[in-house]
Formats: sequence, structure tokens, C-alpha cells
Amino acid sequence: MPSVRAMGVGVGTGVAVGAAVAVGGTCVGAGVGVGAGVAAWQAVSARARVNRNRDNLRTMVPLLR
Repeated sequence: MPSVRAMGVGVGTGVAVGAAVAVGGTCVGAGVGVGAGVAAWQAVSARARVNRNRDNLRTMVPLLR
């Protein structure tokens, strides 16, 4: 049977590795979430820009006639 100290170190190491993996997973998850959010925001802003340009054209065309 291993000593209590060795078992304690093993458990401590396991907890530390588990915590590191959890933090790494959270960081990756947050990164993916932020990336998706940025992509969605870019898509929305691009759509808004297209709509704005179309509205500008619509207001300019009667002036050009």
C-alpha cells in the first residue's frame, strides 16, 4: 500500500491536472463563443450596411430623375 503522503500528492496532482483541463476547456469554449459572437455581429452589421446603402440609393434615385 502506498504511503499516505504519496497518495495525497497523487490526488493533488490529479486535481491540479483536472482543474487545468477544466480551465483550458472553459477558455476554449469562451474563445469559440466570442468567435461566434463576433461572426454573428459582423454578419448583422454587414446586413445593416447593405440595407443602409439600399435605402441611400432609394432616396437618391428620385433626386437623379
